[in-house]
Amino acid sequence: MVALLAQALVLAAVADALVAPTRPRPSRVARGAHGDGPLLSVPIPGSASATLQVPGFAAQRALLEALVEESRDVPPLAALRRSAALNAAVAKTAAKVLRDPAAASAPRATRELFEELGATFVKLGQLVASSPTLFPEAWTTEFEKTLDGAPPVPYATVKRVVEASLGTTIAAAFSTFDEAPLATASVAQVHAATLRNGDRVVVKVLKPGVRDTLTADLVFLNGAAKILEAVAPETKRVSLADVAAQLRDSTLQELDLREEARRLRSFRGFLASSGLDQAATCPLPYEDLSSKEVLTMTRLDGSRLVDADASNPASEAAVATVIRTWARSVVEHDFFHADVHGGNVLLLRDGTVGIIDFGIVGTLPPAVYGAVVDLAAAFNARPRDYGGIADALRGMGVADGAKFDREKFAGDLRRAFDAVESNDAAAVVGDVIAVSEDNDLVLPREFGLLTKQAVYLNRYVTTLAPDLDVFEGDLLGAGGAVAAAAGAPAGAAAPE
Repeated sequence: MVALLAQALVLAAVADALVAPTRPRPSRVARGAHGDGPLLSVPIPGSASATLQVPGFAAQRALLEALVEESRDVPPLAALRRSAALNAAVAKTAAKVLRDPAAASAPRATRELFEELGATFVKLGQLVASSPTLFPEAWTTEFEKTLDGAPPVPYATVKRVVEASLGTTIAAAFSTFDEAPLATASVAQVHAATLRNGDRVVVKVLKPGVRDTLTADLVFLNGAAKILEAVAPETKRVSLADVAAQLRDSTLQELDLREEARRLRSFRGFLASSGLDQAATCPLPYEDLSSKEVLTMTRLDGSRLVDADASNPASEAAVATVIRTWARSVVEHDFFHADVHGGNVLLLRDGTVGIIDFGIVGTLPPAVYGAVVDLAAAFNARPRDYGGIADALRGMGVADGAKFDREKFAGDLRRAFDAVESNDAAAVVGDVIAVSEDNDLVLPREFGLLTKQAVYLNRYVTTLAPDLDVFEGDLLGAGGAVAAAAGAPAGAAAPE
């Protein structure tokens, strides 16, 4: 399926390149503007409203135009190379399994295939690794290898990129520069180094060719999401295509390390102004040794938080710090870290939490920002304000023409939360999605990005701090932080 869809997008890219000079560029067709019904609609068993459909002819034309337009972002030669790479990756992984079927397993074969497929699929593997409540233990354990164990690029290549990008030699800029990478991720790899003044730093270097790979893969994922929404319209409730588009836009941000340097400075300022800098930190960039492809920054000494000892009380305190810091950044700062998987959160030697890799961040528009503030306040009110939660979720996005029944929605939310026996944030998120479907609500694209972080953060709770109640106190930005952001006095509770 991956190879077939990839090849379809390749053909679209090539065809568009050949005919583009002879015809005008089509405009995007708004969702729901096609005007014709499905040619075939089959109910999905077990669902009151979900169906599988064959879209009408106008809808099919609009979908084809959207796919062709998406393909324009991929140069035809890059698309052909990526299609060949996809086929080669599948063939290589299959051959490895056939050579030694006894040693093969579905999780291992899939993880190796994802690593062969490159940056985008490694990111999907990181989501699997950080989702123990969604995937079996064998899968999450195997995919932990994608958190910081992606295949490295040779030092000679790193040296060439660094020197070309900085306009100087490594020997002139650094007194030491480790040839072996400290960590290797899907888009870049990091090397330990020492500056001429003795400062210990890390140097993040973009992998050559990653732009074409990412662009082609993200066009594929975006196209797959559009097709899925067309044949299974119920998936629009979770804004699948919008979430895929947001993933594309946020992931492509990683390809300019100057932007990440700006975010590091901004987030360090947020930590200081919010009083969180005694418990959490992030690296600071060295501007004169940074560029679009290279980011030199202060080194944080520590280990991955996911590797901490669950029996150590410091582990629970660190998990609480991560959640509190992230949640307050959602409602108080210009952006929030949108990739807090296990490889990007460190427990430092002095007990503080280090947050790294600001390549992907999320932002909230004012309306959703206000709804998140209201949601946190209502959720943390004592007694919990389910009517306020319903109002906040409605403010985040409601289907056009939906008849919003506040009392019914609030009652459904109460029953859903009461049914969650464990302190499981990921289960709560799933219940919110299910209840929203029952009440004809469409969750906004921002909810998808927030949900992914909830899944990541939930892993820290379930593995390191199972007794931590994330809904108590100010962990989710309640109390003074949310009250200040909402313009209300601290401690004020919404009515039941």
